[in-house]
Amino acid sequence: MKKGIPIVILFGLIIAAFLYMSPSAPDMETAEEETMPIADEETESGKNLDAKVDEYLAELQTGTVPPMQVILKLKGLADENPTHIKSNLTLGQLSIQTGQFDKAVSRFEIVLKTDSVNAEVWELLAQTKLQLQDTVGALQSFETAVKYADADKAKALEAEIVKLK
Repeated sequence: MKKGIPIVILFGLIIAAFLYMSPSAPDMETAEEETMPIADEETESGKNLDAKVDEYLAELQTGTVPPMQVILKLKGLADENPTHIKSNLTLGQLSIQTGQFDKAVSRFEIVLKTDSVNAEVWELLAQTKLQLQDTVGALQSFETAVKYADADKAKALEAEIVKLK
């Protein structure tokens, strides 16, 4: 009987430790995957993707998530939705901020394949090409931006063109 009590206590402690260390709630990642529909049309729409980009940018601004994690989230979103304008545009702008001008050019070109009349993106592409010492490419991009810009912006862009010539 004396040997049985320590064994029961030891067994009870092992069970208590197991229960203490086991999760009391389901894994949130698994739970979210199980409840998400496979083909959610709203997720595919630009509005929800734009909202995700805004959410990621808010995380970046508040510092709640390390910058590289935010960039990886944005990159994942852009990779999953290659024609999504806002994610690629944002990645291009972040690439400029970090001096990665080649990557910025690639992102802006992706955006322009989907939205070729976006004067803002043509201007960003021109400015980025200037950083890469590609004056000819910058001039072409500025000239294209003028075509799609409003009158005030077109005047400012034309002034940039004059400076480069």
